[in-house]
Amino acid sequence: SLEFKADVLVVEDSASSRKMIVKLLTKQNISCEQSEDGSEAVARLKKGERFKLILMDREMPTMGGVEATSIIMQINKDVPIIGLTAHKDDATRADFLNAGAVGMLTKPLKPKDVKGLYKEHLEFDSFMGNFGSLRGRRSSC
Repeated sequence: SLEFKADVLVVEDSASSRKMIVKLLTKQNISCEQSEDGSEAVARLKKGERFKLILMDREMPTMGGVEATSIIMQINKDVPIIGLTAHKDDATRADFLNAGAVGMLTKPLKPKDVKGLYKEHLEFDSFMGNFGSLRGRRSSC
């Protein structure tokens, strides 16, 4: 079906980080689903689950965020993925962007980060019905 499972899929292995991100998102009335690592996120998309946005941590066991991003791009290239990292460096950013992510945010996320995500990726024209127009647009985060 073309229904979205939730607004955002939060992919993060640390339970405490996940909890904090979900709390920030739900405060803005953004619905969330959670995955504990990249391979679980990939499996959900392979199953046909759809999300308006994916927040993808970099360092995770089993499958890291960069690898998961590149695989998800092969399954559904229309879903915007934002990389999450504790270390803000150009190499990490480049890795994520090369894998197909539209941007990167540094943890811990702040409320203003979430407001920016909402404006850029979650308010979309229901007539469009997809995020095709967002691909290739790089966010400034």
